[in-house]
Amino acid sequence: MNNQDRVIVETALARDMLERYVLEMRGRVEETEDLSNYATDDEKTHFFGLLEAEDDWLMSDEGYEGNKSQYKSKLAALMKFGSPIIARQFEHQQRQSSVDTVRKMVHHYQQFAETKEEKYAHITAAQRGTITTKCSEVEQWIVHNLTRQDQMPLNVDPILTKKMLIAKAKELDAVCKPIKNTPKPAPPPPKEEEKKEEKMEEEAPSGEAENTASTDAPEPMETTQ
Repeated sequence: MNNQDRVIVETALARDMLERYVLEMRGRVEETEDLSNYATDDEKTHFFGLLEAEDDWLMSDEGYEGNKSQYKSKLAALMKFGSPIIARQFEHQQRQSSVDTVRKMVHHYQQFAETKEEKYAHITAAQRGTITTKCSEVEQWIVHNLTRQDQMPLNVDPILTKKMLIAKAKELDAVCKPIKNTPKPAPPPPKEEEKKEEKMEEEAPSGEAENTASTDAPEPMETTQ
């Protein structure tokens, strides 16, 4: 494909993307089950005006003769207004599962702090207390921000986002995971007296064997000359 053909194809693709966005977003913002609840009335009125204007432009002579740069620029301008509305819907739909994930982590570490398993017997009371404190702090943070979020309408930008919840989960992990993975301390080296006793026990059999060999050895026979 030569350069001229590539420009024609890319221009057609850019126009198609703009047309699709105008058509799709007009329907989505009007649909109650989709984006309508996530935009204010003023936002919807303004956005519909932008979409209508771009649709009229696309149908005009200037729109048909537009270039790739024009199509992409107009799409970016529309997306700048539409993307926050889509983001509100995304955050609302993803929030509960994200909260549940962080709370499962909190529960996991709370149980660990109370475990009586022998393999974790070396975890100190202070370390367990650090985990318990951090879990309590994260749970309180969730309750506080989730309560505030639930009081807000869907058509405003959220104060509790998936990104924030992921960051809080990492923060919890950073404190608790190293404690959970604390290796058992190495057993103390044997004392000097114990080493001597072990050495004597190891040498005893060979000494006895030598004594036995010398006792049981036959005496040399006398020869008569």
